Amino acid sequence: MEGAPGAQGAALPGLRGATSVRGEYENKPSAQSHPGYPAEAYLTYGGFDWMTATVGGLWDALLVTVAGSSRPNFFGALPRLAHLDMIRGAVTGRPADPDTWRAPQTRVVQSVDVSRRTGTYTVRIPLGPVTAPGYVRVRGSDGHRHGAGLLGARVDPHGPIAHPPGDGDPWLDTWLYTNPIFIEVA
Repeated sequence: MEGAPGAQGAALPGLRGATSVRGEYENKPSAQSHPGYPAEAYLTYGGFDWMTATVGGLWDALLVTVAGSSRPNFFGALPRLAHLDMIRGAVTGRPADPDTWRAPQTRVVQSVDVSRRTGTYTVRIPLGPVTAPGYVRVRGSDGHRHGAGLLGARVDPHGPIAHPPGDGDPWLDTWLYTNPIFIEVA
């Protein structure tokens, strides 16, 4: 999902013309368009695509359940989700070193094997006690290429691994990442 498409300034008055739309969503339905998309799908709302901006729409529908693939990808393979990882981290404020790129309290806290599940299903991962501000996010993979993550197996036991030159076919190594859900403690 794109969420917030680029060229947000495309609709500034006088910049590109009277028909320019924010995010450059300037297409119209055609013979190649999915017949289930409404005409409103070809516009942005607050700079976001219709799937993300519609409360109770597609984005929300994707957050309660997991739906298995029903069509082959470009490579001709039917993608199958093998595992989901719950990633949990702390919100600690601004780091002392502005060049810091690490969040030392973030790690995969639970992995769920979903390789035998098919169709549409729900995965529930309890958070346990929450005593400090933090966030959670979910990552998933088809399970074809993984190993200890860049920061080691204690942080990420089976994360994505680098591809050697000339062997990086994206259709044979698929991953998904959700946006974080932030948790505040009152």
